[in-house]
Amino acid sequence: MEFKSAVWSNLPLEMWDQIISHLSIEDLVNYCLVNKTWNLICTPYLYNTIYLEDLTDDYIPFICLSPHQLGRFVKRIKFMEGSYDLEELYERLTMLIDYCPNVEVFESDEENMSYGWWKTFLRIMQEGHVWAKLQRIPDTIRESDNLELYYQCVREVRSSLTNLQLLGPRSTPVRVEDVAELRLFPCLTRLNIFPRIGYATKQDYELALRYASQVAELDIDWHDFGLTQTELDTLEALQNVPQTVETYPSMKKISIKGCFSFDAIYMPQISYFLQKFPCLQELQVAIHSSAIFDIQSIEHMTRIPFIVLKVRYISALLQLLNSLIKFQHPRTIQLEYTPEFHYLRQIVVQLTMTSDGIHCNITGEYEDDFSSSVSSVILNILGPQLHRLVIEHPCHFWSFFNLGIYGDCCPNLKSLQISYIEIDHYLPMTNKCHVHLTELKLKKANLNDGVLTEISNFLPNLQKLVMHECHFPNETNLPVTLTMDMPNTRFDKVLELDLISLNFFTAERRLIQTSATSQLKDTRLGIEGNDWLRKIVLKEPAVTAMGGLPLRLKESIEKELKHFKTNGITPIFVFPGLSILRKDKPFSKEDTRPNHRATGWEFYEKGKVDLAMSNWASSGGVHPADLLNSVFHILHENGIEFVRAPYSAWAQLAYMYNHPRQLVNAVCGGSELLMWDVDKMITSIDFEKGNYHWISKKTVLQDLVVSDEQFLDICILAGFEYCPSFPPLNTSVVSFTFKGVHDLIKQHKTGFNAVQAYSDNPIISKTQYIDLFCRTRCAVKYHLILTDEGEIKPLNIEHAPNDIHEFIGYRLPDELYYYLMRGLIGPQCINSLVSGVLIENAPLDNGESAEYHHFLHQLLSIRTQTLSFLTQPLHQFYKTRKVATYFWFEPAVEQIMYHQPTEGATRIDVTPLNTVYEKTNSWNVTKSLIDSELKSQKTTHIDLKFCIRTLENESKATKTITKPHPEQPLEDKNEVIANVLWKTLEIRDFITSSKHLLTPWGKALNTAFKGDQVSRSMQEALLTALELIRFEVLSNKTYSKTYTKPLGNESEQKNIILLSRIFSLLPIQLKSAQWSGPLNRDLLVFNSFVKALNRSYRNLSEMITLSFFLNGLVRKERDDYFEINDSLPYMADVNVALGLVCKHYLEKIVEGQSPSEALAHTEKAFPTCSSIQADLDIGFQFWKKLVESVELLHRMNTISLETLTMFTDANEWFRTKMF
Repeated sequence: MEFKSAVWSNLPLEMWDQIISHLSIEDLVNYCLVNKTWNLICTPYLYNTIYLEDLTDDYIPFICLSPHQLGRFVKRIKFMEGSYDLEELYERLTMLIDYCPNVEVFESDEENMSYGWWKTFLRIMQEGHVWAKLQRIPDTIRESDNLELYYQCVREVRSSLTNLQLLGPRSTPVRVEDVAELRLFPCLTRLNIFPRIGYATKQDYELALRYASQVAELDIDWHDFGLTQTELDTLEALQNVPQTVETYPSMKKISIKGCFSFDAIYMPQISYFLQKFPCLQELQVAIHSSAIFDIQSIEHMTRIPFIVLKVRYISALLQLLNSLIKFQHPRTIQLEYTPEFHYLRQIVVQLTMTSDGIHCNITGEYEDDFSSSVSSVILNILGPQLHRLVIEHPCHFWSFFNLGIYGDCCPNLKSLQISYIEIDHYLPMTNKCHVHLTELKLKKANLNDGVLTEISNFLPNLQKLVMHECHFPNETNLPVTLTMDMPNTRFDKVLELDLISLNFFTAERRLIQTSATSQLKDTRLGIEGNDWLRKIVLKEPAVTAMGGLPLRLKESIEKELKHFKTNGITPIFVFPGLSILRKDKPFSKEDTRPNHRATGWEFYEKGKVDLAMSNWASSGGVHPADLLNSVFHILHENGIEFVRAPYSAWAQLAYMYNHPRQLVNAVCGGSELLMWDVDKMITSIDFEKGNYHWISKKTVLQDLVVSDEQFLDICILAGFEYCPSFPPLNTSVVSFTFKGVHDLIKQHKTGFNAVQAYSDNPIISKTQYIDLFCRTRCAVKYHLILTDEGEIKPLNIEHAPNDIHEFIGYRLPDELYYYLMRGLIGPQCINSLVSGVLIENAPLDNGESAEYHHFLHQLLSIRTQTLSFLTQPLHQFYKTRKVATYFWFEPAVEQIMYHQPTEGATRIDVTPLNTVYEKTNSWNVTKSLIDSELKSQKTTHIDLKFCIRTLENESKATKTITKPHPEQPLEDKNEVIANVLWKTLEIRDFITSSKHLLTPWGKALNTAFKGDQVSRSMQEALLTALELIRFEVLSNKTYSKTYTKPLGNESEQKNIILLSRIFSLLPIQLKSAQWSGPLNRDLLVFNSFVKALNRSYRNLSEMITLSFFLNGLVRKERDDYFEINDSLPYMADVNVALGLVCKHYLEKIVEGQSPSEALAHTEKAFPTCSSIQADLDIGFQFWKKLVESVELLHRMNTISLETLTMFTDANEWFRTKMF
């Protein structure tokens, strides 16, 4: 017995090793019998996905030896008649039916089964050996002596049969008695008709389809059609008889085959079929020439979504192509050229007509000259209507451009994919650049080293270049698969995976509709914030190598906001809040981003900047969550409304959209919104074109023929943020399709049934996918939202279960959710508390130094204190909640954060970390004192400088020692900010706890703050610098992992290292453009220290603020929640740009240039920096202040002589280097 593994194979990955190791075993069933693991566990998957083929008399007896439970999985059998007598055939077929009771398809491996075989098969069925689910039996035998046996056999299974073949009467039209019995086949959905005189006229089809009213597919095969001249004359007379045509809406597909020689016979029926079947979805016709289609037929075809026309001459293909493209209705047309001569091969042209233009795929196996000529003619016919082109036949890349095909006859081409190509060193002869092409995909191509430069020169507006299995000339000659994001590419495009998602599926099915933006005037538009950011913020790969924010963030956002205002649209942005509960272990999935980043640096060090940028772009770049503080600041500045959802923005938008008062009139976001109760959603808005794309959920459900519940199951199994794709359908990125999930749900009716059917799959068991699916489904249906009354409630509350905490997360006070929504706090610390884990991923430089690993352990004290402020006012459950930190470099080690002492009389685990709220409970400075001090300092800002200077002397510091009065809460925003900053500085040992005096570190900070020109960013940089000096990571020493060294001797190198690190703490003025200038990985290493510390400070200040609110120490009902958050330090991450500028400037000095010459050279090297001289001057002032602070710290015996010497030596060297 053979098993054909090439068909229907979705076998679990763990089993492939065993299969491959036994490829030499022809009888796999024997192996299943002797191997208990396969017998009991694996074979159900095998039998589910492949069928028994070519069954002969050599092994049918073996079926009876197989375990009975194996046969029940067989759904399809292909049988070979073999050489045995009828009794033996009877015996073996009976055994087959008994041991494989669930067969649905029984096929023949031969075209002409013998009369005896049919007689035996009929006998078996008449005796009751019938497959109850049989949908199809072997093909009909067209000889008259076998035909009646075939019909007798199908009558025995007519209750389940779905496929029936009919042979037309030889000399007469179809009569009632020929077709009346069709009404007795309730499941019949397909008819295969072999015409002769019968079934050659429309009268015959009118009669037959009255009795087969549920048939959805009709296959007419004229291969054996052979008539005398007399019979042809009779047929022609019958064709001319007038006939009333009754429409037949259930027919979805019709295929007419084998008519290359008989156009005149059946072609009058083409228009008849198109008229009779108004709901036709697919039409396939094999034709001799294009003459058989009249204008009426072509017009009828424009409403059919999918058309396949097979021709024998290339001229017919081109004529049809020219006629069909005149009717611009959305549909797919496939033209197949099947030549008469064997030395020519098939070519297929597939056109997809869309509202934006024509998408064309050309597939073939021709030699260069012929294929290029055919493609050239086709493209000339399509002309300016062509927007997307895919060519899959051997060709030369530049030859297409040399012919002027793309630049001249297809000026609007935007996307091009070419496979099996050669690109060598010569440039195209044409001097024209293609200005519209934005996407280029090269597949299985042989490329040269200079191809990227050639392409970027020839295609100036290219946004995306994808190379799949392409070869460059190198030693390994290994294929390369990657995506190059060109300068104008949006940052939501990631490494190409070729997964056909719901977005692609809806586009492919033409379910996305287009309307004018004018229709959105006066609309309150709810927008999913993260999806919006991904679309409008331009991608900047260099940010991965520099840290900080995208350089064009503010410009991109404000440009989009201006479009909203111009079009009269009121946007309301909804951003996600807390993450739902996950049960997977930290770092259970491989993080591929560090590898991409490391590869990018390898390319950069070799001078291959383009490849470096490509790898950095595919490493994930900046996560939207990292931008939100800055995004909120920009939105607030522009008076735009925004909120944070308690959990998912999708669920919150659905609630706002369906609210009786219509909190928003429409919603815009990712396709995940369709999983919630949203009947229509906008997928994108193109203000420049003046239109927007939208999709109707009802249309999607109708197209898929599924219920709302089934659609939800399909989306979950297809995979999204909460749940990965269903593993058995996702064995490779190429094999997975959205349609595959749809078919699975159609087969099993529900998602639970589908995943339960694979419960024995090792991957399903290992990942606990069934549990994950159920929890995800509940998370969607009963998601928590914030109501307009300020309450947290689940969607579909009347059916919500009482264990929501199992799939969403543990409940928090409504008050806390409200502060999150209003922007008072961020979600990071709360996520750590609810999930019980704080996961520390590798930073942008990959965090390979031992110093950084040690630094993260040191930061645990700040983070524990932060968590302590969060849990102190919460329920006892959270006070005792175990929270652990996991680092990527030791993923199995948990660092438990003891944020609250245990209850009891002894409280033996009390530490300064978990009693920090009580230790800092002396800050309740009121408005009168703050206003007085503001006046004294001649400032209007509450910042770090104000807080430190207020405590300069003991008399003023004493006044700040105040106890909280819940009955008299703090009112003013300045009161809240000042007390939060004082608490923060006390916790970090800049202020003493008992008397509120400045510690040595506080005095050093006060020294640095002297003077008038100390901006908020400089204050924060000074605080960071002193902290890093205290942690002993801001020094002139190289770290344990060093990538490059500065120029100069050892002393000069140390000075440059120290100065460039310090300068990198400050922001720099940048143009709104892509970064252009040198990069340095060692500075990025230092930036990781800065980022980790600053974010810890930010989280600490936010949780102290929350503590004031939850303990009732400030007025809660107010309108300035976000203004409070916006006033806290470290709003945004800083990049290393000024450090790079400083390093470059000092290296030019070391090379012998004067300060003025070095400055001029630096300005040329960094064109993205708008004011290098002014920024360096700020850096000089910053350095001086920091040196003064260090000298003071040494005088107070707070730092070592070594640290002082490090700064003073650098200062002496640096004095002569300033301009």
